[in-house]
Amino acid sequence: MGELVQQAARDFTPSENEEEIIALLGRVNASIKEANDTLDDALSFVVEPHKNITAITKGKR
Repeated sequence: MGELVQQAARDFTPSENEEEIIALLGRVNASIKEANDTLDDALSFVVEPHKNITAITKGKR
């Protein structure tokens, strides 16, 4: 995600055109949301097995 933001910053040429700034911010926000959703999906693969392991080990005590 950081690479996308860096690329957008390199490609952005400041101007008086507010629409360009708004469009850039929209792309940054979309990238952040996508990265956040991807991390949530990845973490769910860790959390679910952990819950199962915890339940199994509690039953053996």
